[in-house]
Amino acid sequence: MVLGLAADAIPVEYALNQNYSNPFNPTTQIEYQLPVDEVVSIAIYDVMGRKVKSLVNGIESAGYKSVTWDATNELGLPVAAGMYIYLSLIHISEPTRRYAIWGARVCG
Repeated sequence: MVLGLAADAIPVEYALNQNYSNPFNPTTQIEYQLPVDEVVSIAIYDVMGRKVKSLVNGIESAGYKSVTWDATNELGLPVAAGMYIYLSLIHISEPTRRYAIWGARVCG
């Protein structure tokens, strides 16, 4: 939920916000926005570049979005304390571009 916006509000541009977390909880929240329906991939990587967990992988409808990472890997096991990177890719519907790196941020 985004305060101050109508529930059906659609953003006018793409955005990937810095994650935020609760220091008393091992989860982190990643918010992003899509002005149109797009194929989106958001995944967590360790500092060696190994994929730890896929959070979003598919068609997402336009709007303000949020996904939570619970500090676990694809098997549901807790990851070691440390620094992790989340990378977002979007499929741009324009014929001149196929995939674009939307953003990469550090979490952890």
